[in-house]
Amino acid sequence: LGGPQLRVFRTNFFIQLVRPGTAQPEDTVQFRIPMEMTRVDLRNYLERIYNVPVAAVRTRVQHGANSKRDHRNVRIKKPDYKVAYVVPVLLLPCVPHPRPPPLCLQHLSQLTPCTVASVSWGPGMSLRMAAGTWAAVVGAPFLSVAS
Repeated sequence: LGGPQLRVFRTNFFIQLVRPGTAQPEDTVQFRIPMEMTRVDLRNYLERIYNVPVAAVRTRVQHGANSKRDHRNVRIKKPDYKVAYVVPVLLLPCVPHPRPPPLCLQHLSQLTPCTVASVSWGPGMSLRMAAGTWAAVVGAPFLSVAS
């Protein structure tokens, strides 16, 4: 009677998309992840579950605050957590440069938008310089946002 049962894998990890406290590059997304989660786990989590291709993952451990005291004057420490900085792969077909060089302006009417983008790139420029904001790259309805 019927085929095999479909298996649904649910991970016990949860991640939070957080607003960065300090200025980050526009293509970098900051997450708060569990201490047990590695950068490989996070990459697989985003790519397999949410179909977000990832270019790079950097992690660091943030120590919890130790400033509060209870009624017995004993310090209360908040738990440590891990912060991950993710650079998603930008799947943009054409990225035009904001200011094309003057030589391209003469032939601008004859070129397609993709050709204008490839012609207007100068030496030493990369796709990362023309990245959009992190909210546009990674739609946030699937992640919990903490401030």
